[in-house]
Amino acid sequence: MSRVLRQDKIKRLTGLYVILDRQILAGRNEPEIAKQVIQGGGKVIQLRDKQGSKAELLPIAQKIKDLCSKSDTLFIINDYLDLVLAVDADGLHIGQRDLPLPIIRRELPVDKVVGC
Repeated sequence: MSRVLRQDKIKRLTGLYVILDRQILAGRNEPEIAKQVIQGGGKVIQLRDKQGSKAELLPIAQKIKDLCSKSDTLFIINDYLDLVLAVDADGLHIGQRDLPLPIIRRELPVDKVVGC
């Protein structure tokens, strides 16, 4: 069943995919921007923050997750497996310097998507 859910999410990775990079947004309200993205037809929102703390990012991620859940928009978090788990995001985006994919797959619920 969980594998089916992941395949469903993968099929939904089409259309407008927006990356909310907190450094580029420069203090603008991320949840408000996410709301505008959703209203504009965004299908996937990825939250990215390479400089802030996870403690600072957690409430922002939770608000965006809540917005995405209400609109059937996928929510992906960049780099932080623990934040994906904490807010029940739809997936994780990893880079070359992050944990290896086999370790991430072992820790991440099977219904979550992983992008590289």
